[in-house]
Amino acid sequence: MSPRRVLHLLGSSGHEGTGIARIASTLALGIDPNRYSTSVYFFGQPGPLSHQFQQTNIPATIIKWRHPSRDPIGLFTFWNTLRKESFDIIHVHWGGRFVRALAQRTGAKVILHLHGSTGYGASSTANADAVIAVSKAVAASSSHINTKVVYSGVEVQNAASPATSGSTIGFAGRLETIKGVTYLLQALHLLRPEFPDLRLELAGSGQEEANLRREVAALGLSGSVEFLGWVQDLRPTLLRWTIFAQPSLDEGIPLSLLEGMSAGLPVVASNVGGIPEAVQDCVTGRLVSPADPAALAECIRGMLADSSATQKMGEAGRLRVQHYFSSPQMVESVARIYDELLAL
Repeated sequence: MSPRRVLHLLGSSGHEGTGIARIASTLALGIDPNRYSTSVYFFGQPGPLSHQFQQTNIPATIIKWRHPSRDPIGLFTFWNTLRKESFDIIHVHWGGRFVRALAQRTGAKVILHLHGSTGYGASSTANADAVIAVSKAVAASSSHINTKVVYSGVEVQNAASPATSGSTIGFAGRLETIKGVTYLLQALHLLRPEFPDLRLELAGSGQEEANLRREVAALGLSGSVEFLGWVQDLRPTLLRWTIFAQPSLDEGIPLSLLEGMSAGLPVVASNVGGIPEAVQDCVTGRLVSPADPAALAECIRGMLADSSATQKMGEAGRLRVQHYFSSPQMVESVARIYDELLAL
């Protein structure tokens, strides 16, 4: 029997869509090709992510549809493209109820993948045969009777390898308000008198970058903060970091956080969303209230003061990712959901 066909509906093919696109890519490359073949649709303009899929021989189509309810030409393009093909499963990461309704009209089974408690799918899970949530916190926002938690997975490093000299805090992700980077800058400002050599590296880009650069200058941190831009392969960068920071105001479970833990980095993170399902306070890192620079500073101070305990946290985090957040575990869980929907 020929492989069943799976289509992932993704959002932007720009850098801002990297996390979700990586989940789809990991699923496409990790699932048994004799059982499932994978294609992806991106919505918007061609970008680096669509090129990456094409380089790995995963068929990637660009649908120039800017907004589900305000772009009739895009709607026609999507439907006309979709109905020319035959998919067994349409795995929806982008698009609301209307997108899923069109997907169901093809006769395919539709899966809604919730990556956070806000955004597409958060207000309604209608027109979905199954719902996948990236954390228990996200699943709690779903009203669908068939909602299953599947933790996102990353490649697990063989051994902990944090920096052994210097003190560098690292953040990786979109530079947007919801990521709470401004509070990390304020925490660094509080720590500066005690740790004048402490540095912060920001790996990412986004709409808040200009504002954050101005704040760095206003706080007198220009010599202590470096904007790295978007980093495609984070692994070499992680090697020079001492602590991974995730000061978000809300999250599902960010892949970059899991990557930091996988590399053996202790974590200081906000106690929001699905983060506490990955980060165990005082075991793999420290959890703080969101938007609290003083609490961030205090936790970082404690980590810097006790390098032995900090290294133990990092190794505990690496093992936690290995046990609960690995790529093979994610692929196996999703493949099982596919099998159940198709009664295989």
